[in-house]
Amino acid sequence: MSKRPPDVLTPREREVLALLGHGLTNEEIAKLLVRERRFLLHFRHERQSMLRLVRLVERFNELERSMPDDWSEARFVLNTPATSLDLGK
Repeated sequence: MSKRPPDVLTPREREVLALLGHGLTNEEIAKLLVRERRFLLHFRHERQSMLRLVRLVERFNELERSMPDDWSEARFVLNTPATSLDLGK
């Protein structure tokens, strides 16, 4: 990991300095940053949930594409009593 020069501020440090420059107190800045962090965590959680849904839909589409065009075999299995099927016993 490279060390940054001591005179270079991180984006977060610049943000805090700007808030101080606007007259906010340390307590006000802390509350603001905590709310921001909670929002970001919620936002990230929502995006992860959406990504899981997208992956699920993609997987379903893959399975659908792999199904045979001729559903006669599937109909046979669905219409056959389970006791009549050879399930590899």
